[in-house]
Amino acid sequence: MRFLKRALLAVTLVTFAVASLRSPFLQAMDSAANQNEPAATDKTQSDPNRDIIVVCFAAGMERNARKLDVLISACRDLLRASPRSSALGWADLGQAYEHAGQPEMAIQPYEEAVALKPDYAEAWNNLCSIHDAAKRFDKGIQCFQNGIREKPSVDFLWYGLGLALDNSGQSEEAVKSYQECIRLNPRFFRCWNNMGTSYVHLKRNEDAIKPYQEAARLQPDYYRAWNGLIATYAALGKKEEKLQACRQFTAAAPKDASAWYQLGRALEENGQQDEAIKALEEVTHLAPKDPAGWFELGLAYSARGDKKKVKDIHSKLTKLSPSQADEFARKAPLQ
Repeated sequence: MRFLKRALLAVTLVTFAVASLRSPFLQAMDSAANQNEPAATDKTQSDPNRDIIVVCFAAGMERNARKLDVLISACRDLLRASPRSSALGWADLGQAYEHAGQPEMAIQPYEEAVALKPDYAEAWNNLCSIHDAAKRFDKGIQCFQNGIREKPSVDFLWYGLGLALDNSGQSEEAVKSYQECIRLNPRFFRCWNNMGTSYVHLKRNEDAIKPYQEAARLQPDYYRAWNGLIATYAALGKKEEKLQACRQFTAAAPKDASAWYQLGRALEENGQQDEAIKALEEVTHLAPKDPAGWFELGLAYSARGDKKKVKDIHSKLTKLSPSQADEFARKAPLQ
């Protein structure tokens, strides 16, 4: 959940930009970006606070690498000159560093943002997520807890804390965090899904079923929820429930090759070979360059004794993945 309120902010700033003359600083930035030269400012005409809002917001939204470097430099210089003027500006700078592939550089701007505005939930989330992604789990957990202390009513902070706890092996505590997330927002399907995963990590597979089902109900094409549910049924030896979940997955996401692949495998397990072949043919139609679908389809044809199809698929696999073609030949004799 990254900067969930930015859409409204974007509309506000675009309206602001259209309704007023552009900042002289930003005009200079445009020239510098186009000419690859340092930006110059007219300090007698420029409003520093407005420059920070406009330039740092532009940096936070930019994706072009050359322009991003120029905007980051400009935003950083503005904030250094007026460090306590804008929590939003610091957060935008952090986001710009993340877009530039420099998450560690984003830490200090996010820390400045939450120091200026302690209840800035989005900045807390981004800061804490950097620590979690870098496997500094203890620091990430503490960070999320600090953010929650300032803004306990924000669902995605509880979600992030759950992730950090589960990543650190504290799945029992993670479940509690996801439960609070769901109490705040019962439609947060990722919280439901991750709760299921935490239950699996605790070897409580029966308890994982309902959260996965709820995540899939709230977001029918969410493949992680279906994959978790299907794998849980498999671990519990519930073949019929697994097959039903696979059918529901393909109905919810008919263009998802992985859904048809899982259905094909489940049908094979249930001895429904002809229907399994149809499902696996759909996999090769949706993902023709993925050798996994062809491999499984070839095994299904081999089980049915169709040597011609087996040879054709082996030829296809030879072009896609020679190593898998060799493995296929061992499992499905060509003669």
